[in-house]
Amino acid sequence: MLFFSGRNLAVVLIAVALWGLGVAAAVVVYQQAVLLTGRRAPETATSIGVLLAQAGFAVGATVGGVTLDSFGVATIPLVALAFVVGSIIIATTLRNTMRNAPAQATGAGTALPQASSEAAS
Repeated sequence: MLFFSGRNLAVVLIAVALWGLGVAAAVVVYQQAVLLTGRRAPETATSIGVLLAQAGFAVGATVGGVTLDSFGVATIPLVALAFVVGSIIIATTLRNTMRNAPAQATGAGTALPQASSEAAS
């Protein structure tokens, strides 16, 4: 959207809003995938997930800086599109992991202990 209509303020605002929705949803799916994949050691899995997220921020900033310096601001949307396509490929490969995870790993079927009626009176 930004590559073809980046000079139109309405298009920019809509693109940024869609990007924000996508990022917000991706964080939840990413965290669930990390916890399901590393369900036997959730603390380790979460720390590895944070490490990978930080590495992704560093790579993104580096690629963005090199792109700006080498090709100019007009090419940023195309480079971003390449990252989006790569993310979609990764997300679709994680789909099987998330579907095949046992229900207990997601907390389904777990109930909080109920207070007995004797304790309440």
